[in-house]
Amino acid sequence: MVKTRVFVADWCPHCQEAKEMINELKCDVELVDIDQNEAEARGLGISEIPVAVESNGKLIPIESVLEKCKLKNKNCKKKK
Repeated sequence: MVKTRVFVADWCPHCQEAKEMINELKCDVELVDIDQNEAEARGLGISEIPVAVESNGKLIPIESVLEKCKLKNKNCKKKK
């Protein structure tokens, strides 16, 4: 299964916040440095970061990814 990819940059303060939350929540996503993957980002139509890209190429707000992680973690804790 292809992971959701999150495009970020080291120079972007919002990206740094998103990366911290992704790490805290242990989100199962792939972080992609937009500076190292400019052509791909352009091809996907990415115009702002941080942004997530689903396996079908659909751009989704980073907030949606973080909310899914929170819900998944909450459900996992209940099962224990």
